[in-house]
Amino acid sequence: MGLIFFNLMILTVTLTALLLLVFGIVFAKNKDKSNPKRSNGVWLIVLGAILLPLFLILDIYFLVREASEGADVIGNGTLLIGSLFIWPIVLIVDAGVLTFYLVTGISFMRSGKNKKTKEIVAIDHYVFGRLLIIFGIAYIVCAIGATFIPPSFLG
Repeated sequence: MGLIFFNLMILTVTLTALLLLVFGIVFAKNKDKSNPKRSNGVWLIVLGAILLPLFLILDIYFLVREASEGADVIGNGTLLIGSLFIWPIVLIVDAGVLTFYLVTGISFMRSGKNKKTKEIVAIDHYVFGRLLIIFGIAYIVCAIGATFIPPSFLG
């Protein structure tokens, strides 16, 4: 069961990279020169173009290994010492990814709303921010599931 959460966690980041690429193109096409606080989408296109192939390759790699080797693709669950060295790195990466989701999502939601009237003035920015927060919640749920449910019950 933990392997499913692990796959969903990687798939969430892959879908986020696709989301960055699509919304970056939308923001670049609908550039608003009257409001300089809104993103023009160039950095989203660059980030999406870098992350999408990397995580697609990672998805395919793990799915092929799972199909050929079974559920023990993450590390066989036998090396406790190796797990203790990997844990801090995993926690730092998860915290960084979650911070990216929340900070970027909240900033895009704020740029899509008028501060005084609280009405949505840029629906694309608001929707993008909301989707990033939803993907961030999905990522953290999958990370917790992959952490606490072992990848292989039978060893």
